[in-house]
Amino acid sequence: MLLIVFISALISPIAMISIIMVGVVLVGIVNVIAFNMYLLNGKNNSKLDNFYVAVLANAVVLIIIAIITRIGMEMMIDQMLPYMFNQYMY
Repeated sequence: MLLIVFISALISPIAMISIIMVGVVLVGIVNVIAFNMYLLNGKNNSKLDNFYVAVLANAVVLIIIAIITRIGMEMMIDQMLPYMFNQYMY
């Protein structure tokens, strides 16, 4: 599903960004549900309950996503900042 959304993002015009973002969000929701179902229904050798394993795994995933988002936003701001101010200088 993510491949379909990615290909449609490559071939569609920029005006379709809202529909593409809805597709990305829906794919993300399906991935989170599948990840949690795998963790809750799986057999593990730890002494923790499957629920606590799922909570810990989701916390780790959220931290990783936050770090990647933070790095990506900093890189985007560093690249876009000169262009934003260049518009008002002339």
